[in-house]
Amino acid sequence: MREHKTFLLWTAITVSVACVGCLLWLGARARRAKAVARQYYVSCRNDRMLIWGAVKQYIARGGMTNGHRLSPEDLMPYLPPSYTTNDVVPGRCPAGGVYVLPTSQEFPSCTVHGVTYD
Repeated sequence: MREHKTFLLWTAITVSVACVGCLLWLGARARRAKAVARQYYVSCRNDRMLIWGAVKQYIARGGMTNGHRLSPEDLMPYLPPSYTTNDVVPGRCPAGGVYVLPTSQEFPSCTVHGVTYD
């Protein structure tokens, strides 16, 4: 009888430790997913700020009339070389979305993150 109680006790302890380990692993995984999502958001926002700066330069050079929608080719000369030569795909959000190029009065938006200014 005593052996049976000892076996049940060790089984309960083992299962408890395994459950705690799983919960810790799931918590770490959730924190990692949140950090990656935040990194994608920040990269997307930075890319859209670069696009917005390129739009403003394009307008300043007199290349745009009101309501004219830009193409990626219009903006390439105004984007930094690292944006157009690295593994970054121009017009593509790191989270898998696509940037929607603006008119002269709009801020660039993303199909995943929308339009955010913060």
